[in-house]
Amino acid sequence: MNKILLYIRDFVFQRTLRRTPSVPSVYVDYEHANTVLVLFESDMLERNTLIRSIIKQMQSDGKTVAACGFVEKKKCSLPFCLNSGYSD
Repeated sequence: MNKILLYIRDFVFQRTLRRTPSVPSVYVDYEHANTVLVLFESDMLERNTLIRSIIKQMQSDGKTVAACGFVEKKKCSLPFCLNSGYSD
């Protein structure tokens, strides 16, 4: 029964993807960008002084900045890292 449900789910998903128009990629240089996403590898101590200074500089340039740090699963010993259900 699970295989049938998975097949139906995948079929509907693929059909939806085909119907959705694709958005062309557009390069925007730093001067014309309004929003910047900073994705970085964080350390467990979360000191990240270099990243913070970069974010402050971007904000002073008038950009809206969203920052997202991640920790490698192998280096993370916190409970939410170990029991996340994700595998390498």
